[in-house]
Amino acid sequence: MKKIWITIIGCMAISAIYATERRFKVTYNEVETIRGELYQYAERYLGTKDVIVANETYYELGEVKPSTPKKNVASSSSTSTSAEEQPKEHKIISKQLPLNEEALMAANLAKKAESVAKQIYRIRETRMNILSGDVEHMPADGNAMELVLKELNKQEKALTSMFVGTKIVRPMKRYIYIELNDSALAEQQVLFTFSHKQGILDAADKNGEPVYVKITRYSHPVLAAEQPKKKNSEPIYENEIYRSITNIIYRNKSIYEKIVNL
Repeated sequence: MKKIWITIIGCMAISAIYATERRFKVTYNEVETIRGELYQYAERYLGTKDVIVANETYYELGEVKPSTPKKNVASSSSTSTSAEEQPKEHKIISKQLPLNEEALMAANLAKKAESVAKQIYRIRETRMNILSGDVEHMPADGNAMELVLKELNKQEKALTSMFVGTKIVRPMKRYIYIELNDSALAEQQVLFTFSHKQGILDAADKNGEPVYVKITRYSHPVLAAEQPKKKNSEPIYENEIYRSITNIIYRNKSIYEKIVNL
């Protein structure tokens, strides 16, 4: 049980201040969107407006929650923050698109879009015929059929991406360290700031929106175990913290809450 010792001497209160370095785990995604070569023709040939129209990279915030505390330190100074980030791995794989001769020989984008769209519809028709058994030469068994369908799906996805574009989601993880005052019954600090364009930023960076950690502690006074031996001396009390609530707040909403009864 955590306790805050308060010694009453006349009208003067003396308290010991301890800070705990806490670690918070943050998960987020780095999202890269790649516009398809034929994006202008997506609605005409595929009937969809859900199309990536620009190449960009942005970030999406995932979970923020406390991790294992690193150490306890006595502190008389204000809190501080530090951070450690996992190395990023960007793997770009060049894939050969399954284009037919007509698409490869197209004189312009409009002709190429028409040819690729026809190829997509032929793939869909072939898949439907296999599933309905309406083909002259069916795959030998279930495993063979699964392989054929998998390859057809792969080809369709690759060709469709030429119209609707490609989205690559890279999961990221970062640890944020911050010192919290154990003696404060109510405490709120900026843990970090988060930017849609830049990801996780320092707590003081104005380019991001603040993500707060808020600690609320509840206590009740009890007589300390050791009392003054002199008669008529003022009794010594200690405040026992019996409950702690941790909230992570982003855009005025709590995205994490944990209640601990001590």
